[in-house]
Amino acid sequence: MKGHTGCVTSVAFSRDGRTLASGSDDSTVKFWDIDTGRELRTLTGHAGRVLSVAFSQDSRILASGGEDKAVKLWNAQTGDEQRTLNGHAGRVTSVAFAPDGRTLGSSSADTKVKLWETATGRQIRTLGNATGLIGWVHSVAFSPVDRTVASDGLAGLAVMIWDARTGQKVHELTDGTGTVNSLAFSPDGRILAAGCSNGTVELWDARTRQKLQTLRGHVSSVQSVALSPDGRTIASGAGDHVVKLWDLQGAKNCGT
Repeated sequence: MKGHTGCVTSVAFSRDGRTLASGSDDSTVKFWDIDTGRELRTLTGHAGRVLSVAFSQDSRILASGGEDKAVKLWNAQTGDEQRTLNGHAGRVTSVAFAPDGRTLGSSSADTKVKLWETATGRQIRTLGNATGLIGWVHSVAFSPVDRTVASDGLAGLAVMIWDARTGQKVHELTDGTGTVNSLAFSPDGRILAAGCSNGTVELWDARTRQKLQTLRGHVSSVQSVALSPDGRTIASGAGDHVVKLWDLQGAKNCGT
């Protein structure tokens, strides 16, 4: 599927798997028909690179975050911009919806993770404290089974677990092996995967907070991780130009 004039920075599937959204360095978001590869529409409005895109659970809303420090919400059926969420003082590095679609999380180079009410665009809270975390925050992810949120922190050297209702930190996962670039929960909420700058994917038990395994195979920084809907496969993409698929049951590499 070709159409962007800049590097593609983020992709997201709609819930029914029929539509793919892509964000790009060309400041646009594009929708694609998965069956035909046809471009459906182009969303314009960001004044800089689009760094992250995410669909709501019902696929009616697409969120995008960009270098222009803005989070935008779009009607996924029409492509119309619904609202712009302003509040970050640095580029928005990641956006993610809560399972109920009523809350959106965003992380930023301004060291903050913010939670927003999607219906109104109102900022609900900043996780941690008003002064933020240490260094850029690269990724934010909601657990699909409870009201916890994961983000990286301490300049990316730790994974922070937050209570979305109170904004308080409930746990901190650290091993110091590499900067965390991307986070993703398994569909049942039991496993948290972290893609790291040292080329590994770290797997954590989201309930006990214990490290399960380290997946090795990439030769450069892992930029993105995702788990399949059936929870059996992990995909990781890295700076080595390689996407790897891992069998979660045996945590072995099952394809490149």
